Parts: sequence; C-alpha cells; structure tokens
Amino acid sequence: MHAAKDPKASPAKPAASADNPLLTESTLPYQLPPFDKIKNEHFTPAFTQGLAVMRQPGRLFVSLVLSVPLWLSIAAGIWLTSLAFHITLAYMGSFLVMTLLVVGVAMPTPGAVGGFHAAYQIGVQTFFGAPDDRAIGAAIVLHAISFLPVTALGIVFMAREGLTLARARTLATDSPPAAPPGDSLVRHPR
Repeated sequence: MHAAKDPKASPAKPAASADNPLLTESTLPYQLPPFDKIKNEHFTPAFTQGLAVMRQPGRLFVSLVLSVPLWLSIAAGIWLTSLAFHITLAYMGSFLVMTLLVVGVAMPTPGAVGGFHAAYQIGVQTFFGAPDDRAIGAAIVLHAISFLPVTALGIVFMAREGLTLARARTLATDSPPAAPPGDSLVRHPR
C-alpha cells in the first residue's frame, strides 16, 4: 500500500542550480552568460543566493568594510573637484551630491552624458549656491575624472585578454537568437 502524501510536506523545490544558467559557471568566452537559456524563473533563485551573504555576518562585515574606502574615495573626488572650481562644499556635502549623481547616472543616456551633469549641477546649485558656469564646468571635469580612468583600464584589460573591439562586436552579433516572448526577460539587440 502507498502512503498518502503529507499536505504539510515542503513544497516542490525550485529547479536545481545546475539547471539555472545564472547559478552555474559560464563556458562561453569571457564568462558571458548564456542569454538564450535564461528564463524568468531563474532570476529569483539567483537573487536569493546573492543575498545569502546577509546570513553570513562575517562575509557581510568584510564586504561592508571593503566598500567604505570606495565610497570615501568617490566622495573625495566630488569634494576636490568642487573645491577646484571654487564651489564651497563641505566633505560631508559631497555625499549628498553623490546621492544625486546616482540618480543622474540611472537616466538612460550613452555614457551617462547629460544625466550625470544635470544631477551634479542641480545638487551644487540648489544646496550649495554654486554659480551656473562653475557648476557646469565642474560637472564636465568630474565626469571625465570618473569615466576616463575606468575606460582606459577597461581597454588595457581587453588588450590583456586579446579582446579587440572587432572581436567584441563579433561576439555581440554572433550571439544566439532571443528566446520567444515570455521565455526570457533578456533580449538580444539586432
């Protein structure tokens, strides 16, 4: 005789991590994810696993400690650039400007051009009374200081990996076709 299933038993487990392309190591060049295999139901387990650090106080503490110098250096860049343009801004005020810059770079523009500048300009003019010409000039310089070194390092690392712009373009255009609508949130540009 078969035993009846207990209705209080644990619900069916989500797909194993081996079936989730977001939770397995990529075999594609440059560790690119297999976009054609990603389905909507893969996002929640991957996000949950990413938040697992919250259950490991030691690792969470290390990640927080390591992020502090990064945020302090970003604030220092904002503060020093502002001072270079004679914008009176306390170091702690640079954190307010940084908050606005996060919103500015979230605006979908190529290279954050426009959104970054507008957010900086609004911040230093509204809260610190900076004149228009200084706010615009400082925004342009701050964006260059933030963008150019990272871009240069990216080009250096691409060269170290043997990845050229032509090869990157080939990787992008030779990607597999997008899954049918409803199968995936990720879409390949054509």
